[in-house]
Amino acid sequence: MNLDFSYKFFRTTSEAMQGMYEAILGAQESIYWEIYSLIDDNTGMPFINILCDRAKAGLEVKVIVDAVGSYELTRLSVARLKAAGVDIMYYNSLLPTLSLRGWFRSVWRRNHRKVLVIDKKIVFIGGVNVAGIYSAWDDLHIRVTGKITTPLLHSFARSYVRGGGDKKKIKHLLRPQFKTAREDF
Repeated sequence: MNLDFSYKFFRTTSEAMQGMYEAILGAQESIYWEIYSLIDDNTGMPFINILCDRAKAGLEVKVIVDAVGSYELTRLSVARLKAAGVDIMYYNSLLPTLSLRGWFRSVWRRNHRKVLVIDKKIVFIGGVNVAGIYSAWDDLHIRVTGKITTPLLHSFARSYVRGGGDKKKIKHLLRPQFKTAREDF
C-alpha cells in the first residue's frame, strides 16, 4: 500500500521560517495559515510581503492569527494584506460584541496552532511563530506531504468558521474527500 507520505524536521525556528517562506513563494494554488503570532517586524514583514504578492497573483490566501498572539500586528499591515486579497482574520477578537454575556470568559480561549498548508498538499506544523522575538528559539517544526493534509485542511476550515469567517468561503475544505486505499485480492 502506498501511503504517499514524506516529512522533514526543522530543528531551529530560523530553518523552519526559511522553509515556510520558500513554500509560500512556490505556492501555485492556495495558502492556508493558522498562526498564533505573526508580527510585522523585520522577521515577519517578508512574510507579509510574500502573502500579498501571492494573493495578487490570484492564489487563494487565508490567514487566521490569534488576537492576543498577534496583538502587535499593525493595522497598516492588515489593511495591506486585505487590499492585496488576503482573507485575514483574528481568532477570538478582544473587542466585546454587542452582548457582553460570556465575553470575558471567551477572551481566554486562544488559538495556539501553527499550521501552514500550501496547495492542499504541503503542511508545516509545529511550534514556530513568525516574529523577531522568536527567531533565535529552537522550536520544532515539521514539513509533511501526503494524505495527512486532508484532516488539517478540515481543521483549518473549522477554525476559520469558529473565528467568524464566512462558511461559504471555506465549504470546499469542510467536506474533505477521504479516499481509501483498496487492495485487490
